[in-house]
Amino acid sequence: MKQPSVTIIGSGNVAFHLGIALKESGFPIVQVYGRRMERARWLADKVSATPADSLSDIHNGADVYFLAVSDDAIESLSQKLKLPGKVVAHTSGSQPTPSLQTVSARTGVFYPLQSFKIGRKVDWTHLPILLTGEDEVLAKLFPLARALSKHVAVITDAQRSALHLAAVFINNFTNHCFTIAREITDDAQVDFSHLTPLATHTVKQALEHDTRDLQTGPARRNDLQTIRHHLSLLADDPALKAVYESMTQHIQTYYDKA
Repeated sequence: MKQPSVTIIGSGNVAFHLGIALKESGFPIVQVYGRRMERARWLADKVSATPADSLSDIHNGADVYFLAVSDDAIESLSQKLKLPGKVVAHTSGSQPTPSLQTVSARTGVFYPLQSFKIGRKVDWTHLPILLTGEDEVLAKLFPLARALSKHVAVITDAQRSALHLAAVFINNFTNHCFTIAREITDDAQVDFSHLTPLATHTVKQALEHDTRDLQTGPARRNDLQTIRHHLSLLADDPALKAVYESMTQHIQTYYDKA
């Protein structure tokens, strides 16, 4: 059976990984659009597609069109792009399905829940791909999602927004906490790797148990002496001190309510 063909609109992190994964799974990539021809051609060459740097050059020969662009670019692109009758899906975790309604009447969402960066390999096998759309659109998106991942589910716009918010906490904010920890250890001239067993244990426990039952630390036990000591160490960094105070207060309030 002939595999559905795809056009990738975008040339950034998500577009790169999605385009490569689809090509490796046997789906022909027809075109790759990028705002700069250099970027569009770079990705198009990797997936054996035709590059384009003008929306007017995107033709209607593909079966499925993916808008793999930044969240704030979806609306502006949607106002200019017209693909009547075509299945069009964006890859955003936060943008609702109706954001594409001016592009086509057959729109949906193909949201791979992962942090993507060009140059870092991604294992799609168990990567959640979360779909949103009407049955007719889902019927077109499911074969592509199933070819990439064993973890495919249909969710609503509201559920996807909640997952995206949770993902920011679990990935982006957590990574920044690691950055803060590394800055602290660098400043103290102590090896960051001393924290590796604790970091590994924390993540393992968080994935295997209810984190609400795992909370420890000075905020959880209301150890005011230790909290004051930590705040004194942060006296020269008001912004980071405010973060410590805010997190401490949130933990205390959360468990006072429990």
